[in-house]
Amino acid sequence: MIEIDRVSLSAIHRKLPDAVNLFICSASFERRCLSVPMALAQALSPQRSLVCVNARSVVPAAENAKALMGVCRLNCERVSLDRGNPVRTADSLSAALSRAFNSSRQGSQTVVVDITTFTHEALLILLRLLQNTAEKRDRLLLAYSPAAEYSVGLPPSEKWLSRGIRGIRSVLGYPGELKPSLKSHLIILPGFEFHRAARLLDAFQPNFVSIGL
Repeated sequence: MIEIDRVSLSAIHRKLPDAVNLFICSASFERRCLSVPMALAQALSPQRSLVCVNARSVVPAAENAKALMGVCRLNCERVSLDRGNPVRTADSLSAALSRAFNSSRQGSQTVVVDITTFTHEALLILLRLLQNTAEKRDRLLLAYSPAAEYSVGLPPSEKWLSRGIRGIRSVLGYPGELKPSLKSHLIILPGFEFHRAARLLDAFQPNFVSIGL
């Protein structure tokens, strides 16, 4: 069963069970990556923690990773991800989850993931690995701390969290299936990033297109 609840950071610990077996978070150049871990550290002490860090991090992200390791303290493992190599990311996450579950597997497990600053690709890979690793009786809780504003001070037309297209690829673990003998149907949820939708159309050359608004 999926439940969604909006709470303040100061009260987030009240929404979680007293015993958290595994806490997972991701370092970022944004200080926002510290907000949920710091809020939880004041009231909860997970048995194990995984701090995910992109191997190609910029300096602010590396500094925030150190801060996260300090916040999570005991039984905290740094997990190296590679934004340019999804296979390496999956292997690293898989190994870390295996160690975490094998060391603490006693009855049902409660896993809390701060998804605030994971990339979409890394998060999808992580969720698929958790789906394969966890048992039905385990509980998965996701926390997200939204930003009040991006690109502060710029007009709406110039506000960007990310810009441009590096490449187009299937997310590892969600490959889909393309057969030359069958017609293709591309479904796009474009939001405001119409240039990315146009790039997908050009790359896939689908027979049918559905655009969700």
